[in-house]
Formats: sequence, C-alpha cells, structure tokens
Amino acid sequence: MNDNSDSTDDISSAGPNAPVSLDIATALLRDGRVEEWNRLRADHPDWRPDLTKVQLTGAQLPGVNLAGCKLTVANLIDANLANADLREANLRLAVMNTCVLVGRSSKARRCFTPTSRARTCATPT
Repeated sequence: MNDNSDSTDDISSAGPNAPVSLDIATALLRDGRVEEWNRLRADHPDWRPDLTKVQLTGAQLPGVNLAGCKLTVANLIDANLANADLREANLRLAVMNTCVLVGRSSKARRCFTPTSRARTCATPT
C-alpha cells in the first residue's frame, strides 16, 4: 500500500490490486492530467479501462497511455493524442474528426475521417 498522499490515493487507497474508480480515472483524462493517468496505469498494469462513449472532445492528452482501453463510440473530436500509446486500444466507431495522432517517428499528421465516425485510425509505432 502506498503511504504517500499523491493523487493516486484518491483513486485507489487500497493498493495496486484494488479496483479503480472509473469515474475518477475518466476525470483525469477530461482534465488532461496525463501524468496522473499514466501513473495509475503503471500502478495497475492489468487494468483495461472500458471508456465506451467517453466524451473527450478537445482533450489535451499528449503521451497518454490508452493501450488496451476500450474506446468504442468515444468522442475524441479535436483531442490531442500526440505520442499516445494506442496499442490494442479498441477505437471502433470512435468519433475522431481532426484528432491529432502524431507519432514520435512520423511526420506530423491529423486524423481526418470522411464521416463522423472513424473505421480505423492507427498511429505509427
């Protein structure tokens, strides 16, 4: 159990194997608190958040770890996901118009979808 009083204690004070409050975790994303979200993911490596229908329009999330997350029907319009870890993330039917998906080893590019829903959208590894 972690005895310090950092923000992860607000999320789960029972230790790394305890359930994570999805409401609080989602609030971290909405507030752009990437460092705290990534620390939460590191503390709970087997946690695969179900973020179905999450509203992250315009969220500033560069470098966020969304690996393995379920983001089906998520609203990611104008979100900044530059250098985000999207490995094995489920983005089925996610709305990603003008979502920034710049990878570390790629040229800058944005994800523009021809319709309001993205079929697939991947970043370079």
